[in-house]
Amino acid sequence: MNFFEFIASIISSLAWPVTLVAITYYFREPLLEILKNIKTLKFKDAQIDITKDLEELHLSSPQNLNKAPITENQTKLIDLSPRGAILEAWIEFESLIKEIAVQEGVPVSRVGGMRGNIVEYDSYTIMQQLMMNEKISLENFKRFEKLKRVRNKAVHATDFQITPEGAETFIMLISEIKFDLQN
Repeated sequence: MNFFEFIASIISSLAWPVTLVAITYYFREPLLEILKNIKTLKFKDAQIDITKDLEELHLSSPQNLNKAPITENQTKLIDLSPRGAILEAWIEFESLIKEIAVQEGVPVSRVGGMRGNIVEYDSYTIMQQLMMNEKISLENFKRFEKLKRVRNKAVHATDFQITPEGAETFIMLISEIKFDLQN
């Protein structure tokens, strides 16, 4: 084997790994979005649980949860449909956000569009304004962002399984943020 054959063999050995790294680098953002939606990885006998958003949020909670217990109606809905319980809790939460924003003088809509119609702000924009006006802590705003991701998965991801315990934790964490907003 001469020098040129040696170089050619090295190049052929490295072609696929270099290509794979280049493709991964080029598509890193879409790949990260895909990885966020993966709940578990399983290879042969090994299984890894990836998504633990609610558990992490629950563990980072300052334990104000006993101040806002789950109502009887919420408990019934959790048993009937955990996904429905999450959505119902979110709808109530968004209504409270808008009420508090109006009380605090934070805008909840604007004139927009081609015809000058009223466009309502989404809950994220309103929460940002409430945080900037120091009506909610940065920590609870970050919790809100994570809970919003869980809510979005509950609404849009058909393969996202929600347990009654997960729905209960979600509602308790939403209640905690409600408590922070109201006080």
